[in-house]
Amino acid sequence: MLPTIMLFMWLGSTCAEQNQVTPIQKVLTLMEEMKAKAISAKNDEEVKFSAFSTWCANTKKSKTAEIETGNQKNRGAQSSN
Repeated sequence: MLPTIMLFMWLGSTCAEQNQVTPIQKVLTLMEEMKAKAISAKNDEEVKFSAFSTWCANTKKSKTAEIETGNQKNRGAQSSN
């Protein structure tokens, strides 16, 4: 049992000495990159949504005003007949 433990310790130190990236380190690095990409995409989406929301509010306001103007014209045309 002791020789097996010594072998694993030696293998671990050999890998560390060679500065190899372990699979777990690689997965953690990939996860951090994915997190950064997701945060960036979220921020981009928030900006786009804000612009779209503003456009919707402005369009609603102008269309409501146009409808009211049209209704007033119709009322005026009907009352003159």
